[in-house]
Amino acid sequence: MSEAAGHDVVHYADRVARRIHPIRWLGTHLDEARIKLRVSSVPGMVTALKSEGAIGILPKVVGDNTPELVPCFRHDELRHNCWVVAAPEAYRRPLVRACMRQIGEEFPRDSL
Repeated sequence: MSEAAGHDVVHYADRVARRIHPIRWLGTHLDEARIKLRVSSVPGMVTALKSEGAIGILPKVVGDNTPELVPCFRHDELRHNCWVVAAPEAYRRPLVRACMRQIGEEFPRDSL
């Protein structure tokens, strides 16, 4: 992946990377010598990225809400499909329904 070439990287620990396709894919394209730190959680990634002077991968919703960080590049393989779900009892609550409606409007149909 040429966009990451020459940059130091914060990456996820193997137990996290194995479970999530975009992180697993990125790991196969990174120069191991450029990995400065491995973290085991999204909050750990945020903290490390703020202090390490490196690049890393975050869920879009986290990156969008962390103004101290800026997006560097996007790659089709780093997209990740997800489900937004709620228990029936929770979905009956107006605030939960409104939140899910808002989230649904933010996701393009072709990503579901």
